[in-house]
Amino acid sequence: MSERKFKFVSPGVFINEIDNSEIPREPGAIGPLVIGRMLKGPAMTPVRVESFAEFVDVFGAPVPGGRSGDVWREGNMTSPTYAAYAAQAWLRNNSTLNVVRVLGEEDPNATEANGGRAGWNFGSISATDTEGGAWGLFVWPSASGPTTGDNVHQVTGTLAAIFYCANDETAGGRIILSGTTGTGHQSQARGSTLIKSDSNGEFVASITAGGSQVDKIRFNFNPNSDRFVRKVFNTDPTLANSAISTAKFPGTTTNINYFLGETFERHVNQTDFAELAITGTVQTAGTLMGAVMPLRNDQNTEQEQGDQRQAASKASTGWYISQDLGSNTTGFKPENMQKLFRFEAVSAGESTMREIKISITNITAPTSDFDPYGTFSVIVRRLSDNDNRPVVIERYDNLSLNPADKNYIAREIGDQYVEYQTSEGANRTYGNYPNKSRYIRVAMNEDVDRAVTNPEYLPFGVFGPIKYRDFAIVSGAASFGTLSNPAATSRHVMVDGGDQSLFGVVGGHLGGIGAGVLSGAATAQQLAVVMPSLPVRISSSDGSPNSPKNIYFGAYTGKAFSDNRFSTEVIDLLRARAQGLNDSKSPTTNLD
Repeated sequence: MSERKFKFVSPGVFINEIDNSEIPREPGAIGPLVIGRMLKGPAMTPVRVESFAEFVDVFGAPVPGGRSGDVWREGNMTSPTYAAYAAQAWLRNNSTLNVVRVLGEEDPNATEANGGRAGWNFGSISATDTEGGAWGLFVWPSASGPTTGDNVHQVTGTLAAIFYCANDETAGGRIILSGTTGTGHQSQARGSTLIKSDSNGEFVASITAGGSQVDKIRFNFNPNSDRFVRKVFNTDPTLANSAISTAKFPGTTTNINYFLGETFERHVNQTDFAELAITGTVQTAGTLMGAVMPLRNDQNTEQEQGDQRQAASKASTGWYISQDLGSNTTGFKPENMQKLFRFEAVSAGESTMREIKISITNITAPTSDFDPYGTFSVIVRRLSDNDNRPVVIERYDNLSLNPADKNYIAREIGDQYVEYQTSEGANRTYGNYPNKSRYIRVAMNEDVDRAVTNPEYLPFGVFGPIKYRDFAIVSGAASFGTLSNPAATSRHVMVDGGDQSLFGVVGGHLGGIGAGVLSGAATAQQLAVVMPSLPVRISSSDGSPNSPKNIYFGAYTGKAFSDNRFSTEVIDLLRARAQGLNDSKSPTTNLD
């Protein structure tokens, strides 16, 4: 072959014409940076928005402030979000804005001494009347317990409300009940003593400041009553902060020194939530017995309900667990099942907790001889919806637990998260897959992510929000205990009965619990307490569904199984627990 006809081409070199027929797009405007408070949205990281509509979608509308009402339940709308108004002003005539929403982050070296702790601390429980803390109102029906069986003379009640009282030498105080004691004698207002309500379930509470009564309030747990507990007590925490508020008790010159936090009226009133309702006559039909007791871990007095000194955290579900593939049908223990994954909010703060819930549906076993993995769907729903009218925000179908599958759950939803590194002075991103969801990311179990678990595993159940341990108070004994074992070594409950000066009139007892307290029983009595938790649907007929095929088993957010309207009590059940007691990632439902 003549070399003139031979074409020399260097291996690996390709020649292509560059098309410059279109002018390249110029870089977009950088835009200014706005830093401040927003209603919701990603926190402590810059987010670019191109319009005010997009801003509202991500961060919420500006808040003008001045809004009163139930701040604890409905959110703080008392002060303006100036940064949001600045964003609105800029985006009215411009595009592109960078936004950083601030939240209560905390430096790793923060201490109480250097004033760097995030969160809040409302007093500290002690025997001094002017020192505050978190105090729980516990209620029981005024009825005799069973006279035979393992739970002889045991009556079951619940935590009904939590009051947070400020610690101040002159204006600090307590919430105490006044009225007739459990033994039938008239008594002055006092704490940690059984007090009878009237026949309609109404109590009278005295509020003290500096050891003196400054207010007296009659209340009940009927949401339809004008005396409903959330209507008559202060539910705005900002009014109890003397640094920013000068609000006074009616007819006095004394600053308001308390607020009503969580209430669990559904636990008091409903009988169709069998695992929740107090046993005996419910509030709307008869007399109750109540006592105000200190919410402090009796085994670790540094853990108090009023101590919320903790950095902003991300809402998280418990672990979703697999089915039991063994042959033992009588020994199923959820804590022994394989953990698969859990969901975590993309951003810290309460907004995600208040807005969404997650449903798992379309769980399908493997159908192919070539793919041993099954599939399922994840639906992000509005928290306040119900199964008759679900409001779907995001949906992910045909998901798999196979890390090599294109529909692997972590790949489809995303598993990345951002953390600020103090040592580097910068945010760092962790995780393998970018987040496609605006609300959640997936945290995978390491074994599932490495594909070393049984491929037949599918989501079968999920651990619910953590709750404080149930316990019982036994008259004639100096100890507290769980319902199953009242031995002192098994206590670890969020009620401090170890200090005589705090808890009762006789060494560690609850005052007024002696024989003859509850409808004339003549022997020692035991007051059991089932601490509040989310009700669980266990029947396809619960919640009055339009079709039993459309219901989701698990947590139920309605007012009652006969009333599927959203219960705002759910917000209180999902809140953070005391400092150091918030590990929702652990496969347990009780806190020790």
